Amino acid sequence: MDNRQQRETERNVRSGIFLTENAAYFSKNTVATAKIAALTAQNAKIETTYQKQMAGDGTIKQDYDVYRDVFDALLDEMRSVRDFANSMGREVPGLEKKFRLPRSGGKSAMVAAGYVFADDAVEHEQMFLAYGMDAGFIKNLRDKADAARAALNKVEAMTGERVGATGTLEADVKAATDTVESIDPIVKRVYRADPTKLAAWIYASHLERHTPTPTPKKSPTT
Repeated sequence: MDNRQQRETERNVRSGIFLTENAAYFSKNTVATAKIAALTAQNAKIETTYQKQMAGDGTIKQDYDVYRDVFDALLDEMRSVRDFANSMGREVPGLEKKFRLPRSGGKSAMVAAGYVFADDAVEHEQMFLAYGMDAGFIKNLRDKADAARAALNKVEAMTGERVGATGTLEADVKAATDTVESIDPIVKRVYRADPTKLAAWIYASHLERHTPTPTPKKSPTT
């Protein structure tokens, strides 16, 4: 929720509380009654969505930590294979060209390259072992590529869900804001002869102005 949405939500909640507490004043106005009920439901939905989004942010952060770890592990293994292949290329010309890390394509390209490294290493497995690679390094490489692919898919899916939730939240905040603005003239007319209630409504329904954080002044140079 950005700063504007936060301020609008605070205004909408204040307005909803005021209208609920003073619902009796609008009991004979079916339009106002419907709008009060709608605003109550909209504010409740926004709160639920925002709480889920906050919880999701924490989960995404945890998954990003795992995501970085598994990709670091895959990259370390691929670098070891590459370094051995570079050494072995002195005996098998051109071998080093099969084990080059991708320079573009992002994480997806890295995962794909991990599988290619494993496949290409099969033919020269005994030579890799003779040079000092650990037994089972090919399976280990595939396992790490599997883990990286699973982490990538999970993070991409959760990021997509978060984008969707953000869009939903924005639409819900706008709907609640429209409700407050549309009931405003009704409330002002009902309280036109009651300055105390009118002032309370104006306070509840006003939108706080955004105050930018002041930029610290630079110390004068000497």
